[in-house]
Amino acid sequence: MRVAIDVSAISFGLRTGTAVYAYRLAEALSSVPGVELRILYNGHPGVGVELAESLERPNARLLCSCLRWHGFPWPLAQPPYPRPLLRELRAADLFHLGDLLFPEPRRGQAVVATVHDVTTELFPQWHFWGNRLLHRRRLAWVRRHATRVIIPAEATRADTASVLALPENRLDVVPEARGTVAPGRVGVEDIRRHAGLGHEPYVLFVGKLEPRKNLVRLVEAFRRLPADLGPLGLVLAGSWGWRARALRMALRQPQRPGRSVVVTGPLDGDSLAALYAGATLFAYPSLYEGFGLPVLEAMGAGVPVLTSASGACAEVAGDAALLVDPGDAGAIAAGLERLLRSESQRRALAERGARREREFTWERTALATAAVYRWALAEAS
Repeated sequence: MRVAIDVSAISFGLRTGTAVYAYRLAEALSSVPGVELRILYNGHPGVGVELAESLERPNARLLCSCLRWHGFPWPLAQPPYPRPLLRELRAADLFHLGDLLFPEPRRGQAVVATVHDVTTELFPQWHFWGNRLLHRRRLAWVRRHATRVIIPAEATRADTASVLALPENRLDVVPEARGTVAPGRVGVEDIRRHAGLGHEPYVLFVGKLEPRKNLVRLVEAFRRLPADLGPLGLVLAGSWGWRARALRMALRQPQRPGRSVVVTGPLDGDSLAALYAGATLFAYPSLYEGFGLPVLEAMGAGVPVLTSASGACAEVAGDAALLVDPGDAGAIAAGLERLLRSESQRRALAERGARREREFTWERTALATAAVYRWALAEAS
């Protein structure tokens, strides 16, 4: 089967979960027997083009157009989809929708769309208006065109079906896998100096600093930790997102002696790998996730994980993490203290996490996605 897949989300590099998904899925699909891939890239020149070109294989051909989006009234309007890419899209047996651009498929064409989460509809207060508008347009496109819808976790099936007004049996759960976070050229001591950390142990969070990540409660929980735990840092590794005023205010409060909260800003892959390698534990008490890639990244790096006891995070973590109520800062603090005091429990969780992470591979994701393609083709015929 000939599959056209849009990977324009990688235009800004592999900085977001959706970009990692687009890149790693296309990369793995190129090895699936019976799949002839057409990779469509309509984005910025530079790093996005380099990433797109690296996806080319004998059975995975790239069609690339470099569109400069600067100054375009987006998300009020969609950037144009070039005719050569649109012709290739419509000539394919099936089109797999990307995350940023919504071109029109041909009438009756089999279409698969991945919906990572529906928080813009469930929790609009967590997002700025442009993000809500963009995702509302994408969800309307999915509702109108998608033959099958892929979601990454069973925990979000009912919410996604309700928002899309689709029966749950049109949604297929296909788990994702982690991005590549392996030891690189940056050492732990180098990243400590870069982040302004001393030699104290630190708790790590990785992700965009925005409301659903629950960082105000994480900071509050960190500040509740007893003084006898000694010097300790909390590292928030990620770029500032939207609706972050409450977090900025929380960070302005005076620091306790021997405690520091550090915001690193965006980091490259080598620096992020070094931060994982040096962390005492990883904290991800998110209020709502479509999947939760950072949980797997931490497990793959051998770091014990504390995460939310509900939703997709709990589904991904299984029994390989300490699960806490994300709505209770006291419960988060108790979980942090429990792990910080017990090296044996941290070691046990790290070992279970490493085994758990190996269950999630992009090869399995690609094979399951190809199965969804076959179902979509059968339904569209």
